[in-house]
Amino acid sequence: MDLMKGATRETLIIYVHREETSRMISGIKEVLSSRVCQRDERKGMGVPKLQVTTNETHCVINEGAELFKLIQKKRHEMAFGATETLTCQFYESLKENRPNMIFMNYKQSSALQNALAKHYCPGSLAVKKNVDADKKADRLLVYIHLENEIKEVSLETWLEEKQHMIEWALGLKDKASCQGLTRKMEDDLLACDDEVMSVIDFL
Repeated sequence: MDLMKGATRETLIIYVHREETSRMISGIKEVLSSRVCQRDERKGMGVPKLQVTTNETHCVINEGAELFKLIQKKRHEMAFGATETLTCQFYESLKENRPNMIFMNYKQSSALQNALAKHYCPGSLAVKKNVDADKKADRLLVYIHLENEIKEVSLETWLEEKQHMIEWALGLKDKASCQGLTRKMEDDLLACDDEVMSVIDFL
């Protein structure tokens, strides 16, 4: 909010946005794969009773209260998303200050970097590096041992089944506000060919 209040007419604020459920699911996947399945990382996660079994190729995490408690903590890659940023207070500040600001789909980040490079670093192009892809070679295959069944499913399958209810079930959006305005912004943003939209157009 202070940034919007302090912005001049020459200031350009760029908000790179990702839909919250998509961001949260990606964050859960990252935390379980790169932190929970690594013993040294797991020690500081605050869930000492979480049952995790690993070998040279696989990591199996028990479904249950401890796993859900870990997700509720919203730490590391799961922390701080649109529910904490795009609040009613945020939208009120937009109306009061009308800053020179744009919303951008996070998938357009490379295009933004290229545009900035063109004006400020001629001859340079954005280098897109997929950090997740680099890590995959060193990662274990992650599975969830289902709480009420004697079987295991891949983390991807588990998240696909849980993604549309996990935020409600675990209260991950309990402090969210003005979600209707956020959804309208997302609809307007995705309707733009380049998925970039001025705040003035939204207001």
